[in-house]
Amino acid sequence: MTHRTSDVRRALIERVGRTLQGEGVPRARVASAVDAVLAGLDRSAGAPAPALNEPALVAVFTARSAPDLASRVRRGLEQAGVRVIEAGFATAGRHTVVTTRVPASSRDALAGAATALGAALSVHEDAE
Repeated sequence: MTHRTSDVRRALIERVGRTLQGEGVPRARVASAVDAVLAGLDRSAGAPAPALNEPALVAVFTARSAPDLASRVRRGLEQAGVRVIEAGFATAGRHTVVTTRVPASSRDALAGAATALGAALSVHEDAE
């Protein structure tokens, strides 16, 4: 795991943990879900992502009891005109985490998509 990857992992665990605070989700379960998402992104990294002419964002959507959240996020972002560059998801118990990489210009559309999906949203700058 590179230094950058461990920083992203730590940040995602902290943000998802804060989002789920008070829900009774153990930190180990959050870490496991984040690790599964990152592993999925690593597996899909075999093909290079399309080059961007602008910075990208990492948007993390979380929801309880939403096993179909990944497809709903993709569809919701597509309907909002947001191009998903990469995506990964994991489910731990009743919690689902979907991590997407999107163009930075789509920041304003992300909150609306999350609200429509009934999901919590965490957005940060892509470190690449």
